[in-house]
Amino acid sequence: MSRKQKLTQTMIQYLKQDNQGSLNTRQVRLFSMNRIIDDLFAARIVPITWYALTTEHIKKLVSYWQNKGLKTATIMNYLVCLRYFLKKINHTIEGIDNQSLSLVKPRNNKRPEIHSDTILHAINEPIAYLLFALQSKFGLTLLESMFLVPAIHIHENELWITREISTNRKDRLIPIINEEQQLIITKLVTLTENKKSLHQQFGEHHLRLAYKFALSALKLSTQVSYRYLYAKSRFDHLCKNHSKSDAKKIVITETNINKTSPLWNTVHE
Repeated sequence: MSRKQKLTQTMIQYLKQDNQGSLNTRQVRLFSMNRIIDDLFAARIVPITWYALTTEHIKKLVSYWQNKGLKTATIMNYLVCLRYFLKKINHTIEGIDNQSLSLVKPRNNKRPEIHSDTILHAINEPIAYLLFALQSKFGLTLLESMFLVPAIHIHENELWITREISTNRKDRLIPIINEEQQLIITKLVTLTENKKSLHQQFGEHHLRLAYKFALSALKLSTQVSYRYLYAKSRFDHLCKNHSKSDAKKIVITETNINKTSPLWNTVHE
């Protein structure tokens, strides 16, 4: 039996018995490990057994992938599966984390440099206007904007985003501090008759269609969360009377973000 066949046999033996994760996750692991074995063979660096696999093997494999034009994100995904498998067979290899292998996923900055006031002025459709305004002027997510009920979630000087509609199921308060925000609230109350959400009033399909049509006309993507505009403007405003550290904490509290959120970078740049 060849080295490649031995590695494949051992890998299948362990992964077929492993029931951790969804079916799709397990299938991805199996596919990735087969790809890794194939590429170890193609790069002519197949170890005798998995326990003979070393840091040097991994470095050469990464170099092989890079020369083949694989994206860094793809390489990192393969390595996640490899590290999982090595942990399963109790084979520890030092120096195969992303940092040690100099693998850094390129930052995908999809957020366009725009001014919310300019966009709001250009949006004539009332539904699209409110969906964009609630993101850019209050820091809500698109879904939160759809499910906000004025009679429940709007108090005199603040929005109360309850866990029932909050994207991360946590309550938070957002202050209403200027006339522009008050105008947006007034338009929302009028359009929803105060007691309904936009979702209840119009339905999600209609909301998304109106939103997509309006943003497409302005060459803006509907895949971008525009709450970063609120985070930036709110941070700048707070810095006038607070330290940067305190301003960050306030914005983080008002938006309920954590380190895994794309919005995190906005308040840490």
